[in-house]
Amino acid sequence: MRREIKEETGLAVVAPRLLISRKHIKNKCVKGSAFHDWWVFECRAKGRLKIAKREGKDIRWFSPEEIKTLELEPIWRLWFRRLKII
Repeated sequence: MRREIKEETGLAVVAPRLLISRKHIKNKCVKGSAFHDWWVFECRAKGRLKIAKREGKDIRWFSPEEIKTLELEPIWRLWFRRLKII
């Protein structure tokens, strides 16, 4: 998790806390896999944000109120419900 966040955002993770872990949720991805292992963490980050162009297009921060207004993919709707955000 620390390596992925550093690689994709340039940020260093501080004090991670695992919120949810779930395996094999049906969620087909662009690479063809229908199942994934998911871990959702809460953490702080430090450093300067630098988006890795091959990893993502955009990074934004949203409040819980703003998340409720987004058009979400089903997998994100599931996670936000489990986290009691929506």
